[in-house]
Amino acid sequence: MFILSKTPRIKVSVDLVVSTENGKEDVSFKAVFKVPTDEYLESMEEKKVTLREAVTQHLVGLEDIMDDDNKPIPYSPALRDQLMVRPFMASALFGSLMEGLRIERAKN
Repeated sequence: MFILSKTPRIKVSVDLVVSTENGKEDVSFKAVFKVPTDEYLESMEEKKVTLREAVTQHLVGLEDIMDDDNKPIPYSPALRDQLMVRPFMASALFGSLMEGLRIERAKN
């Protein structure tokens, strides 16, 4: 059965290498996005939409993000905004979204 959702979503893994007190560390978390339309993606350059704006408009969930006490931090717009101030985060999130969409398209 195919369900035609009015707001389709995709969950992707975001894999990063971050600097820590002990050097570089591979980390990952999950991000949930509203699927952007092809029209939106194709018009991003013309409309000068930044990666940060695109992520902010479509990101609706985050999983596997912990605080300093190793307790999960629930998704909120404030958490999203806190992540987005990191210079690499918008491109990592957008890249993971695009890779997830590429894989979904390849399946069909």
